[in-house]
Amino acid sequence: MSNVYTDEALLDAAGLSEFPELYAYIHECEPKPIVDGIANQIVVGPQYLQDQVKDNDDKLHAQPTPQPIVPIEIPQVEIFKIPKSQSAANCQMYNPADEYFYFYKLRNKVVYNIGLYLSNDFMGFIFTNFPEELWPFSKHALVLGDDVGHKQKVMGYISEKGFYLGVSIGSVDQVTSIKGNTHIAIAGVYYTDYEPLKRATYDVNGDGKINSVDDWYVNSVIDGMKSVSEVQYVAQKQAEVIGDETQPYDPSMPVSLSNYFNNSTILVNNNTFGPLRAAYFVKEGPICTFNFQAEVSSQHVNNVFKVFKTIDSDLQPRLAKFFPIKTSFTSFAGMIQINGNDTPDVVVNQGFGYYPMDLCVFSGSYLFDPQPQESNQSNNVSNVEPISHIDSVIMQHDVTPSLPIPPSVFPQYTVTEVSRDQILALAYTPYDLDAFKIYIIDDTVNKLVMFNMHLRQKGFIDVKQYVLSMSESIDPKRTLLFPVMILYDFNTDPIQDIPSAYLTAADTDNPSRWHIHISSELKADKFVNYYLSGSYFV
Repeated sequence: MSNVYTDEALLDAAGLSEFPELYAYIHECEPKPIVDGIANQIVVGPQYLQDQVKDNDDKLHAQPTPQPIVPIEIPQVEIFKIPKSQSAANCQMYNPADEYFYFYKLRNKVVYNIGLYLSNDFMGFIFTNFPEELWPFSKHALVLGDDVGHKQKVMGYISEKGFYLGVSIGSVDQVTSIKGNTHIAIAGVYYTDYEPLKRATYDVNGDGKINSVDDWYVNSVIDGMKSVSEVQYVAQKQAEVIGDETQPYDPSMPVSLSNYFNNSTILVNNNTFGPLRAAYFVKEGPICTFNFQAEVSSQHVNNVFKVFKTIDSDLQPRLAKFFPIKTSFTSFAGMIQINGNDTPDVVVNQGFGYYPMDLCVFSGSYLFDPQPQESNQSNNVSNVEPISHIDSVIMQHDVTPSLPIPPSVFPQYTVTEVSRDQILALAYTPYDLDAFKIYIIDDTVNKLVMFNMHLRQKGFIDVKQYVLSMSESIDPKRTLLFPVMILYDFNTDPIQDIPSAYLTAADTDNPSRWHIHISSELKADKFVNYYLSGSYFV
């Protein structure tokens, strides 16, 4: 047992001072590479990152109180403006008074909002020139809003040439021209860098199995960019506080975000993703973003389909989130619901008796809702009792850090909920009170507005519907357009007319209101459901 490192202080802390042989036996059962003692063990894979965090915590506890740390400098969002003179023929700005299309880039995340009026038939790229700084890593799918109605399915994607639009003729990649006299809402979020979809094809670490550990090794360095997990990030922050010689955190530098499709988020149809498209589900701070094409399950219950077999718990919000989706079938409209305690659901309106077996387009971004105030104030203490002294030592590391790292080391977010009292209660009935959310995310330099809503309405419905009046805090100071999905309550009869719609914020005729614009008037004896989601900087 001479080859096993022992430490008298650790033996004493573990209650094993009288039994060094037992301590050595434990280490022989699960050996780990040791260099200069436990405190300096080499991190050789994700399985040791948690140990590294605990070791760093010991260092922090042993040192005097650190000196005040200068807060990190948060980068300001970059604004890129494309003049309307660089838009393609037949593509006009929704608001004729606007001179530019605006794109907001924060590190490697781009937030876009484009409102168009197509005066004549159109198919192609909407810009004659697209800035290289905004080029996506690969083709990204688009979910669009319009007022063209159910007879056309407006589809599109983003590439290094910019935004491409057309009408589907039975496949997401087979398109024809969009009819003229049409308004188009293009809005969303995409990343210029992220961890690509990639799976291990061989036993990388030699343990006789091909699993998520091999995926981690394959994806740890891609195209020269390091992907960083949450535990790696914490370990790095601790090391910086301790003073180890590590590269300081630079919030202005993009980091290749870890792709949860390379983890335990799995599609139902054998990971069948669309061709030549981005495929990622990432989390940055309190915000998750996804963009992919995939087939939904052929089985359904009351028009509710599944697209995910499993999903990582890190991606499951406290409250359900709703997003429009696009299918290439003109007889279908649909949305995806990201659930807090189950895999996401895809809900579609029944069209002419067929179901969407082709690829569907999924794109969206959502915030992890903060806990209610009463939950934040409650002191949740684990009821698990240690069964030995060594368990107590481990639980102290796992549950209560002995010396928390100063908050200024980490990027800080302040999340403020905008009051839902602004909604027009007589015209709309929220699906539930938690299905109408508008948040302001403030990182001390930039303010991002995010909203996610499920509204219901019944009776005669005109083509323009008032939603709410904006407060100054969420006023974008210019006209913005967002996709809207309209679904009827489930009905066994095929629905012949599935309307399309879009949302305007700060419209040309009333800059203080939000309106839903619908392709045709509706007479609904059952409830009509509106699904709205979007984000923008203020």
